[in-house]
Amino acid sequence: NAARLLPKDHYDRIYDMGCGGAMTMIAIHKVYPDAELVGGDLSAANVTNGHKSARKAGIPIHFRQCDVRYTNEPDNSFDAVVMYCLLHEAPANVGKSIIKEAFRILRPGGDILINDLPPFSGVEPFQSVILDWETENRGEPYFTETCATEWSQVMSDTGFVNVHSYNAGPQGYPWIDVAT
Repeated sequence: NAARLLPKDHYDRIYDMGCGGAMTMIAIHKVYPDAELVGGDLSAANVTNGHKSARKAGIPIHFRQCDVRYTNEPDNSFDAVVMYCLLHEAPANVGKSIIKEAFRILRPGGDILINDLPPFSGVEPFQSVILDWETENRGEPYFTETCATEWSQVMSDTGFVNVHSYNAGPQGYPWIDVAT
């Protein structure tokens, strides 16, 4: 459970960027049951399905249909931001904007957890070839661009500190980037 990879034992407010159907937030709720959960997603269908999943699970989650580059949340309003498999769904310049928005909405000392594809530099050459292959052959147009981006460096350049990146599973997935 990636939610267990957040560094603190308690968070008051957690924002899930690209929340999809709420599965990540439901998992986060199990680890941080007292945290207020907010999720943003561009897709109306994802937000609708997220509402249904949260209601079925009996978990209070606030959903926002939005481009998470522009959450419309106040500055310094969250203790943690999580992203599960979001960055590979857009060009790298969009991902960089999303990380800047996460930095803006996090309170000083807030944490970010990104769970996505590994960088090419983090896996064996053969695994890099497979990830690159996905771009042309499996309808994943941004895999190559995502894997060629050192997200940990983007996080540092944005202002995050204590940036740690590591492989949490086989063949580099899931790849974890966590910072404060």
